[in-house]
Amino acid sequence: MIIIPDDIVFHVLQFLDLKFLVLVASRVSHQFYEQSLKIPFGLNLKGKVLPEELILKIFPSEPNNIRDDDHRYYNITSLDLNHCMLRAEHFKQISASPRSRNLRNLDATLNTLLEEGAKAIGESQYFRNSLLETLKLGFCSIGNEGLKYLMHSNFRNLTSLDLTKNDLDNEALEMIATSPYMNKLKFLTLKRNLFDGNGVEKLVYGANLHNLTFLDLSMNEIYDTAFLKAIASSDNMKNLQILKLQHMHINTSTGLQYLADSSNLQNFTELDLAFNSLQILSLNSNSKIFMNLRTLILDFNQLGKDSMVTITNFCNLTKLSVDSNYFRDDAIEYLASSPNMKHLTWLKLANNSLGYESVKHIFNSKYLGNMEHLDLTNNSDLTDEISQLLQPSTILSLQHLKTLVLAELCLTGSDISEEAVSALSQSKTLHNIRMVNLKFTLVSRETIQQVESSCGILFVVDKR
Repeated sequence: MIIIPDDIVFHVLQFLDLKFLVLVASRVSHQFYEQSLKIPFGLNLKGKVLPEELILKIFPSEPNNIRDDDHRYYNITSLDLNHCMLRAEHFKQISASPRSRNLRNLDATLNTLLEEGAKAIGESQYFRNSLLETLKLGFCSIGNEGLKYLMHSNFRNLTSLDLTKNDLDNEALEMIATSPYMNKLKFLTLKRNLFDGNGVEKLVYGANLHNLTFLDLSMNEIYDTAFLKAIASSDNMKNLQILKLQHMHINTSTGLQYLADSSNLQNFTELDLAFNSLQILSLNSNSKIFMNLRTLILDFNQLGKDSMVTITNFCNLTKLSVDSNYFRDDAIEYLASSPNMKHLTWLKLANNSLGYESVKHIFNSKYLGNMEHLDLTNNSDLTDEISQLLQPSTILSLQHLKTLVLAELCLTGSDISEEAVSALSQSKTLHNIRMVNLKFTLVSRETIQQVESSCGILFVVDKR
């Protein structure tokens, strides 16, 4: 009789489909059954309305209520309950179940937890001292009192916390900053709450947040940019890589200069300033930030050519998004002629006022040859000359381009011609292109099907 060691059985079972594991493999022998209970798996119930009896079946509160035929729920390590219309009492049931003890990821976004639901999670014997690494509680209305229970719970392994729109004020941010159980936190999302600049100062000066790499403060009513000085000067922000500040009333560069000059933000690689009514981006040319930043998001501001002068000082940018600004041909010419843009692989220029000349500069730039994604959506000044723009003889650079977005270019004006679309598939320069977005243009489906059949390009179109 051949005896297979448990560790070998466990290793083999991990490669099986979950349904096959539950219905077939676990019934082969007692050994297979025991080892199958150890297999970690995720339960995705996102968007589903869950009957009361199903919650009780999956998460019984007493060990003796767990039936043998329910063993498929034993080792749940990831649970997605996003938008399941659950209430506080449901999370009391889940938190009281032994089956919560192995959870590493819990997404409870868009459920009505309130203070009681947060208390149930925070005081649960299975969550306290747990393996929980990711906790998403966006739009759960837990408030300061609910947060208090979480900050006193021993989430010693927590690395990611999402508290979007929970009516949290300055006191809440101080609780996060001073909780001894947040010292492994790397990702923190605090969008759409009630704190001000003083709250941010308390947060970033909290010694327990020294491992933070991602911070999202978007959509909070902070009108004084002094909070940016706190972020820049705090020794606890030395590991910060990504900072998101959308809808934050930052309409001048004064506060941004603090970030630009910071000696603490040596690991800073991404800055998101979308939706800020920023009229000009002007930073000292010797600012430290110009060497570090890899991603810059400036969508929906009011920037023009003067700001492009500053943008081209970011010598290591790989991703730049300037959707819905006031850039014209002269600004794009400046961008395309800058040697600092040689690392750029992703460029979004949608909803500006670009004409044929500005895009011609991009297509012929000797510094933009590494571009893989180019978005020219809804630049109406390109409409009449789009056929000329896409001729193989015009496109001399962009040999690495994989995605070209031309959506909405021809909502008004002449259609993109069949010849222009065909030119994409025939171009020797664009031989790597794999997708072209032509949504809301007037290109016929027949034309697209003909071109698709002759090349490897996927054309994305709207439903017609």
